Order: sequence, then C-alpha cells, then structure tokens
Amino acid sequence: MCPSSPLPLFGGLGYLLNDRLKKTEQKAKEAAAAAPPKTELEWSDVPVIEPLCLELPYRLIPLVDKGDESDLIKRIRAIRRKFVTEIGFLTPSVHIRDNLQLPAETYRFLLYGAEIGRGQCLPDKLLAIFPQGDTQPLAGIQVKDPTYGMPAVWIDRGQRDEAISKGYTVVEPAVVMTTHLDHLVRSHSHELLGRQETQDLLDHFKSSYPKLVEDVVPKVVTVANLQRILQLLLEEGVPVKDLRTILEVASENAALLTDPNNVLAPVRYALRRTIVQETFGDSNEFKVLGVHPEFERLIDQTVGSAATAADGAIEPSLARLFGEEVIAGVNEMENQGLAPVILTGSKSRLTLSRLARRIKSQAIVLAMSELPATGNVTFQKVLFNRGAPG
Repeated sequence: MCPSSPLPLFGGLGYLLNDRLKKTEQKAKEAAAAAPPKTELEWSDVPVIEPLCLELPYRLIPLVDKGDESDLIKRIRAIRRKFVTEIGFLTPSVHIRDNLQLPAETYRFLLYGAEIGRGQCLPDKLLAIFPQGDTQPLAGIQVKDPTYGMPAVWIDRGQRDEAISKGYTVVEPAVVMTTHLDHLVRSHSHELLGRQETQDLLDHFKSSYPKLVEDVVPKVVTVANLQRILQLLLEEGVPVKDLRTILEVASENAALLTDPNNVLAPVRYALRRTIVQETFGDSNEFKVLGVHPEFERLIDQTVGSAATAADGAIEPSLARLFGEEVIAGVNEMENQGLAPVILTGSKSRLTLSRLARRIKSQAIVLAMSELPATGNVTFQKVLFNRGAPG
C-alpha cells in the first residue's frame, strides 16, 4: 500500500487508543478491587443542607445550561444584590439542582431542605398577568401568578404585542421565577439571618464603627441577642441597614435585653422614619385601619407588663373575630390600592401585629407614636366598630 495513504495511520491510531483505554480500565478495576471496603461512616458522609435551594425539572434545566451567562442566574444574582441594598444583610447563595421527580414544568424553592414555594413555568412561552378592571380575553393557558396568586395566562411569544395592547403585564419565564424567589426571600428573611450571618454583618460593620462594636458587643449586647432583635425587625419587614442605630438603642436599654421583645419598641421608634417611608413612601397622608378603643383596652389588659401577650392568652373567639375584621379591612385597603396598615397604641402593637399577620401576612401594624406628628392620619375603617366586643 502506498505510504501516503491515511487509512493505516488512522486505523493504527484507533487501535493504540483502544488498547491503551482497555489497559487503563483494567488498572482501575484492579485498584478498586485492591482498596479495602469502607466499613465506617465519616463526617464527610453527612449531607450539608443548603439554606436556599432551587430545584428544576428536566424541561427547565435549559434555563441555566449557560452557567453564569444564563438569564436566570443573572437575575438571581441581581435579586441578591437588591436585597442587600434594601434590607441590609447578605443572604446565602441560591443552590440550583435538578429534580427529575418534579412535574416537567414545575420548579420549587427549598429553605433548609423544606419546600416554601413552587410554581409552574413554561420556558417557551410568556406569562401575561391580567390588568385590573375589565379585561379583553387572551388565548392561552389560564393560571395563577405563583408569587401573588393573581390571574394570568401563559401565551405564545408571538402574542406579546397583542397582550400589551390589551393592558396585560407580560414577563419572561425567568422573571416569573426570580420574582417568586424575591418574595419568598423577603418573607423568610428572619430565618435566613442565622448566627453566622449576624457575625459576618458585625465584622463588616466593625470596619466603619470599630469603637461602637468593641464597646457594645458582646459586653452589653450579645451576638445572640442582636440576632434575635434583627430577626424581630425582619419578621415585620423592617430593614436592618441602620445597624448603628439598632446597636446604640439596644445598648441604651440593656436592662431589657433578658427578653429581646422588650427592646423592639424603642428600636422601632428610633427607626420610625425608615418604617414610615418603607410603608407610605414620601407621602405625608396616611390612610389606615383603626382599632376600636374598647378592643384595644382588652388586648392591653391581656399584655399586662410584658412586651406581648403570651400564646393562648387571648380568648380564641376574640382572636377569631379579630381575624375576620383583619381580612375584611386588608382586602378593602388593597382593593383601593392602599397599604394595608393597622394603627394601634404602642402597648398592643406587637400582639396585634402577630395576630394580624397570621391571618394576612401582608398586614402592617404600626404604633401611633411611629407616625410623624406632621402627618395627616385618615381612618379608612375602624375594626370592631360595630360595638365593643365582649
């Protein structure tokens, strides 16, 4: 055969590679056989639960197949950056993994291994969220928005212009998922602020205010107490960006720190401008829900000298009636585009806040003292105005 022919060369190369591969595989088998079997468990066998996890079914995996360049990954990163700026601490990274047991178009979010939310996502379509008021029909798959439960419809991409012209809000699949994530992270932010995150926050803050941190932590305010104070604020949607004020007020009320609930009221009062701005924006007009004085007096009596009423201290029938009033009042406020704010006295505020948020998590309960004296307060409705309970 002519020496210039490529066939023998490629054939020989294939044979050599095949022979080398067989020898390598044989050596690997021999090494595996020679290795003693693992009989004892080690700490490396214990799984580490990720604080935040996004699980994707096989049909949604292409949303992240470009790695860091994927639109979904970029949006998740932007959500974390926005949270840090607005709330004041760094959340754990979102771990993304596949879960082939999920329905083909269903994703879910896990918090410390437990599901906190799931939704449907059609990667080749767009989600059109219904506008308020009368709407013109749109062909597609009728669903509920996974974040807020608003009526929506999955449409073909070619229907985008039609949907926009009819007043629908049209979003990409990745936006649907990251909006859901943002809502869940904010709702569970107090659970994401662990001891490690609190210490990391202090270490970061110490570079700007070394003397304050040195004098206060842990001599006056322990890391555990600070963590609990921050968690109490986050439970009610209050940012913890102003750590300087929080530390100073907590240290000034050191005698109350046996129960961090006792320190919440003075800390909130110090942060009142932030709280009001987060709730009402720049407006000086405050439309709120009031609480009948007689009902508030009953709650004050139940609270006594404590920061909040003990679990089960409020009569169940009274709590149920309050829940019904909260549902009606919050729905009325939201239907008119108003913040669902309930205004109370300082003593009953925390107790009523916890009761209200169990029924309507979006309810915001403020103390009268937290509003600026120059504001104009208007009561949209007074809860229990039908007569004093009891």
